[in-house]
Amino acid sequence: MRRLPTALVVSMLAVAGCAPSLDDVEIEDLDSNPMGALVRWTTDGEASSYVEFGLDGELTHRVGQADGTTDHEVVVVGMHQGLTY
Repeated sequence: MRRLPTALVVSMLAVAGCAPSLDDVEIEDLDSNPMGALVRWTTDGEASSYVEFGLDGELTHRVGQADGTTDHEVVVVGMHQGLTY
């Protein structure tokens, strides 16, 4: 069984100038890919959607999109079984 990432950083760039508040963060296994996760969250203002992750506290990977939204969803893939991110 794969461990879900325990340290993902959700990063956002404000679209309208003010940094939005982050809420309702959820991380789910991907049924279609055992080496991935789906990360969802909401913000109170439009912002980009990025997730940064890596091993041993090093945030070496960044995935997401620059489009502004308040309902964010990012698929993170490429994690290996048995490692804690």
